[in-house]
Amino acid sequence: MDLLHLPGDIKGLDSQAQSLVTWSPVPLGSILRTHSYSYSAWGIRVTPENLEWLYQASKHAYQIEYADSTVAVETHALIAEACRRANMLDANALMNEVGARHAVDFIESSPGAVKKVIDIGAGVGGTSVAFIKEAIGRGVVLELELVLLEPSEIRLETAVAEVKRVIAGTPMESTLKITPVVGTVHELANFVPESADLIISTAAIHHESFNLHFNDILRVLKPGAPFISGDWHDDVYENPARTYWTYYVLQDTQDEKTARAVYEFVVNKSIPAVLHERAELKQFRQLFGVSVEDLYHAFDGLDPSERAASMGAVKYWFEMGRQLSSAGKKSPEWLLQCHERVVKRLEAMHNAGFVFGDEDRHKYREHLKDRGYGELTATMVGRKRLR
Repeated sequence: MDLLHLPGDIKGLDSQAQSLVTWSPVPLGSILRTHSYSYSAWGIRVTPENLEWLYQASKHAYQIEYADSTVAVETHALIAEACRRANMLDANALMNEVGARHAVDFIESSPGAVKKVIDIGAGVGGTSVAFIKEAIGRGVVLELELVLLEPSEIRLETAVAEVKRVIAGTPMESTLKITPVVGTVHELANFVPESADLIISTAAIHHESFNLHFNDILRVLKPGAPFISGDWHDDVYENPARTYWTYYVLQDTQDEKTARAVYEFVVNKSIPAVLHERAELKQFRQLFGVSVEDLYHAFDGLDPSERAASMGAVKYWFEMGRQLSSAGKKSPEWLLQCHERVVKRLEAMHNAGFVFGDEDRHKYREHLKDRGYGELTATMVGRKRLR
């Protein structure tokens, strides 16, 4: 299809795409929530004329999904159960634990130096609670300010309560200062420059289509201070041909045979014998100019680890869909998100100015690679360059 230029055209394309998958238990969400480097594959051209509009519209698309903050706890439970059904353990909890080890390692290596830690996208407190539990387990008393940054007031209240519950009866009741702040990562623009000794985050910074948040993070970090980020790193959102396969398995959440055939195709390029697609799915690929041949080459160019991560993402959403269908519910989480492959995330952070050491990235490994999912989840430690 022709690339689009005008915001009005993009709105129409967005609306039409979403309407074609309303039958699914997993809503598509806005195509503006893919990464900006993927926009052309979705029929959007990033031009100087509409660049600012695209940036603001992509932020708005994220805010719409998370407008109902009352579903926070339910969403976390759904995600955890889908992960377990897909044999991924509880992926978010696992990333929290891995990030916590990195964080406490850094604190132990700099006794008394860490006075301010920021948790970006604190959610209901999982990342900070894991951090505190790791410290308690090692006999480390955190004498610092913990800033919980979260756009949902309801989630933030839960996070504060969880942190207080974990430190109750420990010395940290008096040594740990909890500072809740309502806002997204961009709220960091209002923080004092070079005021943070450590920033942590799990499954939270993939909501930014243009990766501009890295500048805000670097601005707040002190020289040499680390940003520890655990996140999902798949690529089924990079173009509509890859996204198609997720909805293909969601056509029938009881059809495990078809789902397994798709998993095998994504990983090993073994093309399914027959393509059975509902009319809306055919219209979906026609909307984006995707032929059947394009579908069969959707994951070409990815290395084995990336294909394994893509398979894991499709499997995760299939298991999420099974839960929701059996309960007659719709997912509170949209399919399209700004997840990016590990190589893309590392490139974005490097371009922003972060520096990496092999030990930082590889000291702790998630277990999903051992389970055949490549680097579907990964924890990265980027540091602000020393002057």
